[in-house]
Amino acid sequence: MLVTALVGWRSDRTEVRLGIALVVVGALQVSLAKDVGSSPGVHALHGLLALAVLVLASVMTTRTWHVLRDRSAAATT
Repeated sequence: MLVTALVGWRSDRTEVRLGIALVVVGALQVSLAKDVGSSPGVHALHGLLALAVLVLASVMTTRTWHVLRDRSAAATT
């Protein structure tokens, strides 16, 4: 995901930052997955990070969809 953000959206720094944030949050999510049963605090943080991954991925998808839609509309006119 990070490489795609860096290569595909070099001119859009927001997209690159979202890609970096998604990689960091995903890495935290994976690192906490093995310790989920050890304490309620880790379990809650694991769930919160899952929501953060969902939100970041949704924002990136929505932004990309709008860009592609605008390009398609500009190409047809």
